[in-house]
Amino acid sequence: MVDMTAGTNRAYGGVTAEDRVAARRRQLVDTAIDVMAAAEWRSVTVANLCRLAGLNKRYFYESFADLDELAEATVDFVARGAWKAVAIADAPFKDTPVRERTRVSVSALVRYFAADPRQARVLYGPVSASAAVSQHRASIVRATTQQFVTVAREVYGAIPGANQLARTASAFVSGGTGQAILQWLDEHPDEDPTQLIDDLTTLWVVTGVGSAEEAKRRHLANEM
Repeated sequence: MVDMTAGTNRAYGGVTAEDRVAARRRQLVDTAIDVMAAAEWRSVTVANLCRLAGLNKRYFYESFADLDELAEATVDFVARGAWKAVAIADAPFKDTPVRERTRVSVSALVRYFAADPRQARVLYGPVSASAAVSQHRASIVRATTQQFVTVAREVYGAIPGANQLARTASAFVSGGTGQAILQWLDEHPDEDPTQLIDDLTTLWVVTGVGSAEEAKRRHLANEM
């Protein structure tokens, strides 16, 4: 009997089968970023997405069950890239003053999206997808701003009863930051984002300080 699986992992031109699958998957994700950023996801089909990617439909199904799965993978890809950029930038600044550390993180986030505005529109823009994908994207957006809460707790300490306020502040900062980035990309696509970074840094710090002070005030009021 001939082993029909033999040779399936053979390298061609020094590229393994696994690497070829990964490259095609990345090609589909990149095409999905284009389609989502252009707000055309609602009308896309597997066939025309594969045509845009320059791939046969069978290569779509080797990586994804359907378009929703591709959409979730695309949102994940963008969010992981943004989070990695922020985490790498933040790592050397753990012991620096909160404003400087915040500015480093905000700068990394803004410059990441300025380098590829499509990705900002995928994460923050009005992407038309299924309810499941929309919920998934919302959870990813919230996760990308958890550093806001983490830094606030590191700087101001654990404040009793502050968790809910911190979650609300995180959502507030997340949504506002995303919309500010999108507005800047639309209005100043070719400008240096330094002013935007300064403005967002101020708003992050003001929100963080204000939230910590309000949490302390509420805690003291409850103890009286």
